[in-house]
Amino acid sequence: MDQANNLSQFLNILERYNNYGEKYYRGQLSRYETINSSISRNLGLISNEFRLYSESQVLKEDEFKDITTPIDYLAKMQHYGIPTRLIDLTVDPLVALFFSVQNIDVESDSLVYVFIKKGLSKESKHVRLLSLLPKLENYDIPFVQKQYFAIYNETISQEEIIDYSTKPAFIKYEEKINYQNNRIRNQKGTFVICNNTLNNGLIEHQIEPLNDTPTVTIRIPHEYKNLIKQELDEKYSINDTYIYPELPSVATYLIEKYKDSNFSYENKYTIVNIEDISILTAKRISVVVVLEKRLNIQQIKDIGRKVINKYVKEYDVVWVYIANNFSDYTINNWIITGQWISPALKNKPITIGVQDTDGYLWNESDSYTAVTAYFEENVFEDDKKLFVLNTKTISTIKSTFDILNNVFRKGDFEEFKSKFNSHKELIDKTYGIFSEFGLSREKNFSNFLSYFSLAACSLSNITYWIERTDLKKQSIKYQVEKCLIDVEEHLTNIENESNLWKEKLNITDKDFDTINPSNISKTEFQYNKTIPIDPNALIVKIDLDIHINSDNTIQVKGDTNLFDKANLLLSITNGNGKIYGQNKAGVLNGIFDFGKFSIRGKGYDTGLYYAEVSLSIPNTQHKDFVKKSGIEYENLTGSLINRTGIGPSLKYVQTFEIS
Repeated sequence: MDQANNLSQFLNILERYNNYGEKYYRGQLSRYETINSSISRNLGLISNEFRLYSESQVLKEDEFKDITTPIDYLAKMQHYGIPTRLIDLTVDPLVALFFSVQNIDVESDSLVYVFIKKGLSKESKHVRLLSLLPKLENYDIPFVQKQYFAIYNETISQEEIIDYSTKPAFIKYEEKINYQNNRIRNQKGTFVICNNTLNNGLIEHQIEPLNDTPTVTIRIPHEYKNLIKQELDEKYSINDTYIYPELPSVATYLIEKYKDSNFSYENKYTIVNIEDISILTAKRISVVVVLEKRLNIQQIKDIGRKVINKYVKEYDVVWVYIANNFSDYTINNWIITGQWISPALKNKPITIGVQDTDGYLWNESDSYTAVTAYFEENVFEDDKKLFVLNTKTISTIKSTFDILNNVFRKGDFEEFKSKFNSHKELIDKTYGIFSEFGLSREKNFSNFLSYFSLAACSLSNITYWIERTDLKKQSIKYQVEKCLIDVEEHLTNIENESNLWKEKLNITDKDFDTINPSNISKTEFQYNKTIPIDPNALIVKIDLDIHINSDNTIQVKGDTNLFDKANLLLSITNGNGKIYGQNKAGVLNGIFDFGKFSIRGKGYDTGLYYAEVSLSIPNTQHKDFVKKSGIEYENLTGSLINRTGIGPSLKYVQTFEIS
């Protein structure tokens, strides 16, 4: 997911997709977890969809008298705010952006979804069927077939009904089609029609949310919604009066533009940490602020100035770090960092960002929402679970430490090294386990948990010292002893604070029985394909020429039908994962050359080897190559293309033997 703090960033993200013709956009608040039609938000409305359809025509007969097709009926109903299975889309990304940020007072981020889709004509069977279903109370297939023929004078098969009724339909935008609606014309609007649920071959009166995965989602942080809304107005005249060309919107626009916000600092933020970091040549201070509620970026800067101004008389340099909440503070995920430097200071520090007219410097993060989302989904964990997992795992480190410490105190360092090496694999494995548990959202508890991994780390660090060959034995023993002292200190801290946290978190014996480190599972990212494979996609071919020199060094080149500027990676392995050499090569006119391979200048030992050629995911490739292959490699196909994992990729393997 991309983040845009301003209009320029938003447009830069969209530039990646300029080569794609049909694109549809949807803007909404992030607090809505799915893209739903208005009718699907209430079970009563769904079960009475056909009544909403018929009664709206009776109540507003004059409005509907000239409309003849079901899709136009639905569009008219949507215009009047009557719940339908339509979801509003636009082909103008700036219009979608406006819709996403228009409610600046709602404390929620905004999202703009981009769908690269081939839209369907209003006259397509798919659109016709889905727009007919809201008119019908009975979904029996023969009845639907009869009604379809009566309205469209066209037959439809049972298979077509089942297929079309269970898939959404994006309606192709056509300028000449305005659905009798000036507002839609201004908004360059069209729709996607949501489908029904199929159960045991029967169409149900249940409407699915839009389950098509967007090609890209752009997040607009709540803090920047007001700024972007102003930019849309000032640069493109996209505002309430343009989007809603009815008279009441003028009042809304003018009131919002000129009203006094009456912003108060009270209960808006908390200073959670102050640290004097002065040096001989300058008095310096660092202040950390956590917001109590989400504010717009200008208000956040005002808070930053207010905090900085408390210290400008006493200090030469003031830094202020502002986090959205305590979870973000825990991971140092700042919305913005502010800095003030006294004009009188001679030896000035490196500036952190852009200076405003009042002399304050600001560094605004363009990824803090992505960091927050990642940690919430993949890193942050329940505190009770974290306590039990860490406590159970540290027992291995503690028992190993006791053994090694006793051997070390006896004074036989060779025996110690032998004993350590016999435990090394267990120590390293246990140390790695701590990184899989996740983090707490609470800063003080996080500090306590750090003792666990630090104890394991200090014990693991002994490896580094006992393997050093450039130090005298006495120096190595000194460093090893320091590591053991560090382990003991961290274990003591754990022992001193464990009961306090156990009581605070209400840890029970049942928790220890049910929470087990061996049950921890890692989340593996799997990308979702959003663009169909082109029927005329290139079937990728690769051919390697592996030449073994007289000294058993090798040279590898080859040819391919991949487009120019594809960036390939060659790895020489033994089949068990050990890599004996790697190099990159670009494709030009169907040719690539990885050059010469050796092991520190010498030839390879005899045996069987594997030459693995890979093409990494699209966002690591040259833009000219991606332009032809597609942002999801939708223009590439064949047995060499892999569409699992973090993104589409390519892998070709050829064996060779050195005798």
